Amino acid sequence: PVPTMAGAAAVVAPPSGCVAQCVETAEWTRAGSDGPLLDHLLARGAPLLLKGALLELTTWPALRWTSASSPANGAEVPPSLPGGGSASGLAAFEDQHGHRSIEVRFARRPSVSDACARKPWEGECHYVDGVPLSQFCRWLRGEGPPGTERGEDPLAAFPASEWWGYCAYQHFEELFPEAFPDETSVEQEDEGGRPTPSPPPPPADFEELLGRPFKAHGAPTLWLGSAGARTPCHRDAYGVNVVAQVAGVKRWLLFPPADAKLLGETRLPFEDASTFMVRDLLAGNLPVGCRPFEATLEPMDVLFVPRHWVHAVECVSPWSLSINQWLDAPGDAEERVHEGVARCLASPLLEGAPEAWWLNPGEELFDVEANAANLQASLCAAAGLELSSGPRLPEVRAALLRAATHPEVVAAIVERLSAELAPRLRATKTSAAERERARRSSRS
Repeated sequence: PVPTMAGAAAVVAPPSGCVAQCVETAEWTRAGSDGPLLDHLLARGAPLLLKGALLELTTWPALRWTSASSPANGAEVPPSLPGGGSASGLAAFEDQHGHRSIEVRFARRPSVSDACARKPWEGECHYVDGVPLSQFCRWLRGEGPPGTERGEDPLAAFPASEWWGYCAYQHFEELFPEAFPDETSVEQEDEGGRPTPSPPPPPADFEELLGRPFKAHGAPTLWLGSAGARTPCHRDAYGVNVVAQVAGVKRWLLFPPADAKLLGETRLPFEDASTFMVRDLLAGNLPVGCRPFEATLEPMDVLFVPRHWVHAVECVSPWSLSINQWLDAPGDAEERVHEGVARCLASPLLEGAPEAWWLNPGEELFDVEANAANLQASLCAAAGLELSSGPRLPEVRAALLRAATHPEVVAAIVERLSAELAPRLRATKTSAAERERARRSSRS
């Protein structure tokens, strides 16, 4: 059967002056279902929150990360899992994977008076790389590393009472490399002729959850953060997003693609495949005319985010652990052409940027030749052509130059440039006029 409705999602206080709509919720069981879950999700035009779907549909090793123990025999996960915040809630995760190295970003918690102020962009946060996962787990519990003086702890500079911390966007291929071996490096036999052991299963298998294979440009990613950790409001260029809440609670605000213009789209900071919103929606800075959809993800919930839906995310429990997977979607090839053009135009202006946050952390700038080659490949892929049979690189560069400097394009850029700088120009003009009046007054 199609998903059965299970009532409205729990909703936390919406931003000031905003009436949030509840994301539609459903319960799904594999038995007797009419086709794979993924097919039902892709047929939707709106988000869907599946309550308890992880426990119902999967046997992921990740489900044992936050149980009281981590049975090696694959014993069933207890039906009641920690929601985040208990001192022992991360013990199994820490025992199994505490040796792994992660990057954590920190930002100050806003004071009461600053609660409605814009929160920092990711490039304005503080980053600590090479942190043992066990050390961050202890930080989440308010503990320091055992047997170490506080001054030797790199996380001691970020007391949890004043800062939030986020281990965000951790690619499974990098965090769990043994589960994703390079096919060229996998040997069928060892030196003694014995078969080599198979790689361990990945911590999360989204094909099991969604009921069938799918195309994706990468493996899942992991997100572990403290209360207040957040992802700025943005729109992803590619694919659809499936989010699995393993433990803790996260608040999601989502907006349909048509609302993006009202929210103030910007490519500054610049990040490949992400368009940020000028307005800080988690601070209640909402324009007239748009209403967010809101959902609270609790342990074992799954959220489906359709293509191009704008979203902002915040951890609301003492700690939160989630895993997501982006799936390829129709239109991605054409969207890569848009991103290729944006990168060609933005890269020269980002070189030597006056503010570090202009280029989002982890982003890399490439030279003209590399950017043009990327655009060439995207154009060929969107047209269904092999690179060898598509336009040559000089043709692509010439066509982009002509397009970017076309009088209509330049006029449109000047119009938008003038609109962006108008307040500053008016203020400067007013200030100059006031100085001139004061000068004349003093002379008389």
